[in-house]
Amino acid sequence: MTMLGLIARDSGWLTVLPGVVVQDELRFESLVAVCQSHQLQERCYAITTLYRHRTDIVERMLTHSTQNPTSLESPMR
Repeated sequence: MTMLGLIARDSGWLTVLPGVVVQDELRFESLVAVCQSHQLQERCYAITTLYRHRTDIVERMLTHSTQNPTSLESPMR
C-alpha cells in the first residue's frame, strides 16, 4: 500500500487506495481524492503458524475470527 501511495504521489497516475494510506498527502494537498467508492472493501488476514508459546489474546482473536469472520472487517470511510 505504501508503494502505491508513493507511485500515486510521484507519478501523477490515478491510483485506487484507502484514504488512510495517504492521509498525510491528502491533508497537505500533495494528492487529491478524485472520487470515492463505498462498494470497494478491504479485508485483512493474519497468517499464523503453530508454535508452542501462544498468548491468550492471540488465541482469543483467532478463535473469534474463525467463528465470526466478518466481525473483524474494517468499515468503509
